Amino acid sequence: MDLSNKVKILRVIPTLNPASGGPAQHIRLITPYLDSLAVETTVICMDEPSEPYLENLGFKIIAVGKPITPWQFNFKLAKLLKKIIPSFDIVIQHGLWLYPGFALNEVVKKLSSKLNIQLFIYPHGMLDPYYQTEKKRRLKAIRNEIYFTLLEKQILENANALIFTSEFELNSHENSFGKINGPKKLNIGYTSREMNSEVLNDGDNLLFLGRINHKKGLDDLLIAWKMFKTSNKNAAKLIIAGPGWETKYGAFLNLKIKQEKILIDSVIQLDQQDQKQIQTLLNTSKGFILWSKHENFAQTVAESLSAGVPVLISTSVNIYNEVENNKAGFTGEVGWEGALDAITKFYNLKHVEYQNYRLNAKELYSKKFHPASYAVRLKNLFASNM
Repeated sequence: MDLSNKVKILRVIPTLNPASGGPAQHIRLITPYLDSLAVETTVICMDEPSEPYLENLGFKIIAVGKPITPWQFNFKLAKLLKKIIPSFDIVIQHGLWLYPGFALNEVVKKLSSKLNIQLFIYPHGMLDPYYQTEKKRRLKAIRNEIYFTLLEKQILENANALIFTSEFELNSHENSFGKINGPKKLNIGYTSREMNSEVLNDGDNLLFLGRINHKKGLDDLLIAWKMFKTSNKNAAKLIIAGPGWETKYGAFLNLKIKQEKILIDSVIQLDQQDQKQIQTLLNTSKGFILWSKHENFAQTVAESLSAGVPVLISTSVNIYNEVENNKAGFTGEVGWEGALDAITKFYNLKHVEYQNYRLNAKELYSKKFHPASYAVRLKNLFASNM
């Protein structure tokens, strides 16, 4: 196909609700940049057409209505896919384990004898070994093994390509269920919104932004911060901002902070922040920390990089290789010891070294995570598969 002409892509996703996380946000962000490259996007989702978050998005949406089961089953979907897929050059599936992926695979199999359908699948971290090895997920891991053997493996092997969002995700995905034969496996990165990089003051604080839950490793972070502050009497504070303080885990963290004077004096707790507040927090913080026990692509990490804020992340955050290789921050193993080591190294940076880390952070974002550069890589992927 001549890619000087418009390319039409169909994205299939369970929901476009921005509260659902990265994939829905990613589609909103990347579509205008693809438009500028003559790539026209249509999205089919399991949302009610009247949902306010579907208004004024700037691309065509086919909302088939809410699913009737947790598997995201919808009677209308398969019939609708069979009708519209012949009108598209590329079909992209977002996420695994749900009926939309199953329905799409069944339709593509039936149409492939007549049409050259290019099907790409984003696993979005759903093949990460964490989900099969985490002790608290043993029953879910067994369920996944059965589902993968019966359905998901076939779906993945029928795709033209699996698109991964980080080097780590690409290299580790087969550690969960074994080799996946057939599709190309490609890491073309991912994207996040760009934040303003203006420094509003010489803030010395370390910032966490995200949901308050066990996976984020905040219990380890508090231990590390206590140890750091015990031997470092600087004015730096740890800011923990996000929704979830009212949960059982949030209450546990709150009690932990209140029991230690050194934490009471040096930890600032904030609730969920809007975009303007997030921007201010980034512009007034020295660094950003996310010491997760597991994280695929962390939007907040990329946003921090875009603002020129160096990041401290565990090696269970899947883009740690990119951060480490580009000297845009510090990385380490999960646990408070790794966090303490990263925090200590970060605050020991000389001024000139810190400024270099700031520059490296912005350069990494521009090169790997800016939607403009990502859109070009994605269109090149289309070209190589047409």
